Amino acid sequence: MAKPKVSKPKKKIVRHPAQKTRRGRATTQKTEICEYCGDLFHRRGLASHQRKCIREHGHDTQPQSVEELDPEESEPDSEGPLPEIDDILQMDADTIPPDFSLLPDDIKICFHPNSHQATQFFHFEGYQGPHYARPMESDASTPRARPWAPFRTRLDFEIAELMLESHLNTKQVDVLLSLFQKAINHPDDFTLSGARDLEKIWAEARQTRGTGMKIPFQVSVRPLWSWIMELVDDPNLVPLFQWDAERHYRYGGKEWERFVDEPWMANDWWDIQTKLPKGASPIFLLIYADKSRLSSFGTAKGYPVYARCANLPADIRNGEGFGGGRLVGWLPVVQNILYSFHISKLNSLGFYKTCGDNVLRWLFPIILILSADYEEQCVMALIRGLKGSMPCPVCLAPQLNLIDLSETYELRTKELMMKIYERAKKLNASEKEELLKEYGLRDVQALSWDGLHAHQSGLFADHIFPELKCLVGLLPSIDETPHWRGLNHFSEVMKVEFTDGSKFGDIAKLLLYAAYDILTAKESPAGYALLKVLRSFLDLHMYASLTLHFESMTKAGETALLDFEKSLKEYSSIDIDSDKNWNFIKAHSHKHVFNDIWRKGVARNFSTKPNEKAHCPLKDFYQLMTNFKDFGVQILNLNEKDVISTMIREQIDDLDDAEVERLNLESEDAPNKTKFIGTGHVSLFSAVPPCTIGYLESQFGHNGDSAFKNFRKQLSKALTSMLGTHINLGIFDEISPYQSLRVNYESKVSARQMTDIVRAHPSFHHRPRYDCVIIDADDNGVFFARLLYIFGIYIGGKTQYIALILPYDAPIPAPERPAYDKDLKFTRVRAHHRSKAAFIHVETIIRGAVLIPAHDVEYDDEFILFDQLDEDIWWRQQTMKLRISVSLHN
Repeated sequence: MAKPKVSKPKKKIVRHPAQKTRRGRATTQKTEICEYCGDLFHRRGLASHQRKCIREHGHDTQPQSVEELDPEESEPDSEGPLPEIDDILQMDADTIPPDFSLLPDDIKICFHPNSHQATQFFHFEGYQGPHYARPMESDASTPRARPWAPFRTRLDFEIAELMLESHLNTKQVDVLLSLFQKAINHPDDFTLSGARDLEKIWAEARQTRGTGMKIPFQVSVRPLWSWIMELVDDPNLVPLFQWDAERHYRYGGKEWERFVDEPWMANDWWDIQTKLPKGASPIFLLIYADKSRLSSFGTAKGYPVYARCANLPADIRNGEGFGGGRLVGWLPVVQNILYSFHISKLNSLGFYKTCGDNVLRWLFPIILILSADYEEQCVMALIRGLKGSMPCPVCLAPQLNLIDLSETYELRTKELMMKIYERAKKLNASEKEELLKEYGLRDVQALSWDGLHAHQSGLFADHIFPELKCLVGLLPSIDETPHWRGLNHFSEVMKVEFTDGSKFGDIAKLLLYAAYDILTAKESPAGYALLKVLRSFLDLHMYASLTLHFESMTKAGETALLDFEKSLKEYSSIDIDSDKNWNFIKAHSHKHVFNDIWRKGVARNFSTKPNEKAHCPLKDFYQLMTNFKDFGVQILNLNEKDVISTMIREQIDDLDDAEVERLNLESEDAPNKTKFIGTGHVSLFSAVPPCTIGYLESQFGHNGDSAFKNFRKQLSKALTSMLGTHINLGIFDEISPYQSLRVNYESKVSARQMTDIVRAHPSFHHRPRYDCVIIDADDNGVFFARLLYIFGIYIGGKTQYIALILPYDAPIPAPERPAYDKDLKFTRVRAHHRSKAAFIHVETIIRGAVLIPAHDVEYDDEFILFDQLDEDIWWRQQTMKLRISVSLHN
C-alpha cells in the first residue's frame, strides 16, 4: 500500500490518527470530541475511551496545544520572523523572471511565506483568477461505476429522490411504494400515462362527482468536524481547496495595484496563517444564523445555523451542491457557536488528516466569518444592542452620532473590552451596570457587514421606501421598464408592504427611473433631495457589492459613503416637517463594509443572501414532512437525506456526462451533440424558417415599417462595405432569420465571462421583445441601438450573421437635457427615426443593455440607461465614450 504524501515533515509534534468521525448524527451538548482520534463520545464514556485510545495508538502524553509547543517549532519561519508585506513586495520587484516582459494589466500573485511557493507572474490573458483548480493527485476524474449506492439500483434512488423532493411523509412513502408493488404485480391495472392524463381524469371527476362546494430550548446540532471530514475526504472536491493565503496585484503600466476577491486573498487569512505553526493548514468556516418563521402565522420559529467552507471558491461555496452550505444546527436562541459545535479544542490543537488527494495535512478549523442580521450579531458580540448607548457591534459610535459616517470611532477590540471589564469589576453594582451598558462587551472578530439586511431589507425597505411613499402616489411608468432576465418586473410598487430582500433591491433601482419627473426640484424640493439620497444609496450599494475590489475602487467607495452622508443630511435639513430620525444602526453599519472587504474578501463572501434562500426548503420540511413536535431534530434528519440525495445525484450526473462524452467521441453524429451557430462571442438561436428577401420586403412593406424600406438595396450596400467586395443581392436570395442572440463578454469589474441573451422577437411570452445592445464604433467609442431583425445570409462560401438595428446615437443639444440628469447621474440617449435603421455584423455587439423610455419628453424617442442592471454596465458607463451620429455601412 502506497504511503500518503506529506506536505512537510514535522518535528516533536504529537500526531493524532486520522480516523473518520461518525457521520450524520444529530448531537446535543452532552457529547465531546476525543482529543486523540477526533471522534464524538458521550461525556460519561469519554475518559475510559481516551485511556483505551492512548493504549491502542501509543500516546504516552497529553496532546499539546499550540501555545504549549516549543517556540522554535511554532515559529512560522525557522530563519526568523516573517517579513512585512512591504519587504515582500520589494523582493518580488527584483525577482521578475528574465523572460517575462511586463505589460499593463499583468497579474502578480504573492503567496504566504508558509506555503513556500515562489511569486508568480501572468499576462492578463493567461490569468485564471482566484478560482483555478489544483491538479488532481488521484484518479478522481473517473466516475464511480455505481454512484447510486447504497441504493440497490438507479431506479430505486430516482424514486427515493422524487419522494424527497415531493416532501412525502413516512405514511405517504409506504402507501406509494405499496402502490408501485401493485402496479408491478398487476400491470394492466395501472393505466395513467402522465400528468396531463391524470388532470383530464380529475377534471372529469369534478364534472361527474363534484358537489359544487367551494373549497375554502433543545439545541440540535450536527458536528462541524464530521462535515469538514466529508469535504476533505471527497477526491473531486479537495483539489479545489485553497490552503494558503495569497495577495494578487495588477500592473497598471507604472505600479502594481492590489485587488481582493476570495477570502484567501484578503488580510485576515494572511494574518491568521502567520500565527499558525509551520505546516498547518487552516480550514476557514463561515457560520450563518438567523431566525426563521416556519409556519404561516409565525408561531413556529427556529434558528437554523448554516456552515460553509471558505477554502472553496465562491461559486461552489455559495452553491447548492455538496460543496455548498450545510445545515449544522437548530437553536432556540443564538449562543456560543464554538461551544455548540465541538470545535473549540480542535481550534487550538489541530488534527492530522489524510485528505481525498492522499496528502496528509495538519488541519486547524477556524471561524473566519459570522454572517447574521443585527439582532443576531448583538447576541454573538455580547452587546446590549439598541438598549446600549453604543449599539454598533464593531465600533464605539455613540447612538446619537450613527449617521456621522465621516467620523471614525475606536473599534471594539478584545484588548479594549478586557480593560473595560476589569474596570467594571472594581465598581459598585450601579456604576458597573452604567459602564457596561455604555460599552457592551465583544470578543468576536468574525462579525461581518450584511448587505441584504442592512441595505435592501433595512435602509431602503424600512426607511427610504416609506419616505418615498409619503411623497408620491402611484407610479404607472414603472411598468414601462423592459423585461430582462434576472430583473424583477413590477406593474406597481407603491402599495407593496412586504416582499423579500432581492425584490426590495430591484424596487430601489427602478424607483429612481420612475419618479424623477414627479419629484422635481421645483415641484417637490424634499422629494428631489430624497431621490438624490436614493441615487447615492444605489451607488454605495454597488460599490459595496462588487465581486472584485481594487484599491482604487475602495477609495471611490469610501467617497460614495461620504456622498451618501451628505445627501442624507441635506434631505433631513429640507424635510423639516418630518420627525424621521436617521440615527439608526443600519444607516451606520456600512461604515465598516470596506474594512470587512479587505479583511475577508468581497461582500458576497459574508452575505446572508445564499443562506436566506435555504430557508424555503426548511419551511417545506416543517409544513409537509414533520409531525410539528420536536421538529428541530426531524428537520436536521430530513436535511441530511437531502444532502445525501444531492451527493448521489451529482455522481450520477457525472456518470451520465462521461457517457455522453464517450458517445460524442465515438460519433460526430451523436444525438446529444448540438449544432453551434455563430462564434464564441455571439451565437444565434431561436431559428425560424428561411425566406427570400423578396418575401421579407413584401411582408414588412404591407405593414408600412420604414425600417425595412429598400431592405435588399441597403443590405447589398452594407455587405459590400463589410466584405470589401461588390455585392448585389436579388429578391430570390435567401436569408435565415433568428430571434435570439447569446452574447458572451468580459466583465469590466471581475474580468470573468458574462452572458447576455438579447432578442428580436415579435411575440416573446405573448408580447413584442426587441432588446437594446451596446455596439462597438471601432474608434474607442460605443453607441446604443435596438435590435430589429437578426438573420444569416450565405455570401461567397460563408454565412454572414447580420442584425438590423435602430441606432440611438442622435444628438441631444445641451439646452434640451434636464438639469436632474447630472444630479441623478442619468445617461440619456436619443433614437433616430426608424427610416434610419442600419445593418451591422453581430460581432460588433459588445453586450446587452436596458434602456428605459424617458417620460419627460414630448416624443417617444429618448431613453435613459438603466445602469443598475449589473456591476459591469454600472462600471462601464462611468468610463465609456458615447459616440454621436456614427457613420454606419449603409
